[in-house]
Amino acid sequence: MIRLQLSAVSSCVFTCGLIAIMFLLYAGLPQQFTLIEDQGFREVDINNDNTQDMKAVGFEQLAGEIKVEMFVEKIDGYRLGMMKLIRDRFETRRRMLNKTCFKYESTVYKYLPCELKKTKFDLKYAEDGGLIYCAIAKTGSTFWKRVMHVIGGWGNTTNPIEIRSEDADKVGGFSTMEDKNFTEIRDLFEFSKTVMFVRDPFTRLFSAWLDKFYSPNPYYWKYGGTNIVTRQRFYAKNTTKEKFEDSIERETNGAVHLFKRSLSNDKETENVNTTTQRTPVNCGYDVSFEEFISYVVGFKQNSTCLDEHFSPNYKHCLPCTFDYEYIGKYETFKEETIFLLNELNLTEKVKIPDFEKDANLDAITGLTEWVFMQEKEIEECGVTFRCALFRTFKRLQGRGIISKAVSFPYDNNTDMYNITEDIFRNDMLRLSRLGTKAEKRKNRQESILKAFKSLPEQLMEKLKDSLTIDFEMFDYSDSPEYLEGEVTSFDYFEDCIEG
Repeated sequence: MIRLQLSAVSSCVFTCGLIAIMFLLYAGLPQQFTLIEDQGFREVDINNDNTQDMKAVGFEQLAGEIKVEMFVEKIDGYRLGMMKLIRDRFETRRRMLNKTCFKYESTVYKYLPCELKKTKFDLKYAEDGGLIYCAIAKTGSTFWKRVMHVIGGWGNTTNPIEIRSEDADKVGGFSTMEDKNFTEIRDLFEFSKTVMFVRDPFTRLFSAWLDKFYSPNPYYWKYGGTNIVTRQRFYAKNTTKEKFEDSIERETNGAVHLFKRSLSNDKETENVNTTTQRTPVNCGYDVSFEEFISYVVGFKQNSTCLDEHFSPNYKHCLPCTFDYEYIGKYETFKEETIFLLNELNLTEKVKIPDFEKDANLDAITGLTEWVFMQEKEIEECGVTFRCALFRTFKRLQGRGIISKAVSFPYDNNTDMYNITEDIFRNDMLRLSRLGTKAEKRKNRQESILKAFKSLPEQLMEKLKDSLTIDFEMFDYSDSPEYLEGEVTSFDYFEDCIEG
C-alpha cells in the first residue's frame, strides 16, 4: 500500500514537473524572438538557436507549434500597429500642410505660368488604379513613376525595378494632365486616391548637386554649370568681403548674384565672358557645392522657374490647392511605399521581392547605363572617361551604397577602354556588398554633413531662410539624416587625378 502511495506521489511529481517545464518554456518564448526588418515592417526570426533546448527534452513538435502560433500572433499585432502609426502619420502631415497654407496664403498660392505648366506634367494619373501621383524630382519619383506604370499595366511586369529608369517618364501605364484645364484636374482629384512624396530640403539639394553637377552629367555641365562657373568665379574674385556680405542681402552683387533668366541662357553667359575678357566656359564640370547653393539662394523668380530639381517641395503640384490624401517622405520611403501598396489594394499588381537589394541594383544599373551612354559628351567637355567612372564611384559612396572604406578599383595603369558597361556594373555591385548596412548609412550622413559644413555661415543662414515655408509645411524635424555630428577627414567629393 505504501509502495502504491509512493508510486502515485512520484507520478504526480513527475507530471507536475513536466507541466512546469512546459509552462516555463512557453513563458520564455516571447523573449526568444528577434525582430528583423522586412519591407518596412518588422517580422520575427523563427530560426532561433534556443529551439535546441526544447528538442533536448523531446518537445520538437510542441516547440514548432507554439513558435508558429506566437509568430503569427506577434506579426499580425505588429503589422496592425505599424499600419495605424503610418496612417496617423499621414493625417498629421495633412493637418500640418493645411495650417501652413493658411499661415502663408499670400505666398503659397502664387505660381508662375511655367510652374503651373510643370504641375500638369508632374501629375501622373493611372486610370486603372484610380490613382494620382505628384512626381517631385529627387524624392524617389523615378521609382514611383514606374510603380504607376505597373499599376496601369504597362511594361509587362509586376516589379517596377524591371522597367528601365529612362522609361519612367514615358506615357504608358499613366497619363499626364497636360491636356486638361485645372477645373478638370480638380474634378479628377475628387474621385481619385492622391499621393505625393516630399524630402528634407537640405538632403534634396545635396542630392541634386551630387546628381547634376558632381556626377557625369554633360547636359547640366553645359547649361547650368557653365553659367554658375562663369558668374560665381568672376564675382567671387572681383568682390570685396564687405560687398559680398552686402550682396547676400541685396542679391545684386557678389557670389550670389547669378543669372536671372533661364538655366540655359547661353547669350547671357557669352556676354559675361566678353565683358570680363575671360575664356568662354564650355562645360561647368567642376561646380562646387558652395557655388551651387549660392546659385539657389541668389536666384530670383521674376519671370522664369528655378530648375525643378532645385526648387522647394511646395513649389510642385499645388499642395495648397489640391487635397493630397497621402503625403509620404523620402526619409521613410520604404515603409510608406509598402503601406500604400497595402492600403490601396495594389499588392497583387505591384510586387517588390527585396526592396533594399532592388534599390541598390537599380541605382548602380541606372548610373552605369547613363555614364556609358554619355561617354562622348563627357569627353567633349574635357573630362576623361576614367574621371567620369571615378566620380560615379564616389557618388555611390556619397549615397551610402558603397562603403567609404572601399577604394576605386582601377588605377592609372588600367586601360579604361577595356572596362565595359557590364564589367563596371558588376564591379560596383561587388563593392556594394562590402561593409555593413549601418556603416554605409553612417557614410551617407557624413557625406551630407561634410557638404553643408563647407558652406559659409552667412550663406547657410540665408539658405535656411529661403526654405522656411518648406520646413514648416512638411515638418522634417523627425528626419533621420540631419546636419549634426563631426566632419570626417574623408573626402567624398575629391576629383580624380590623372598620371
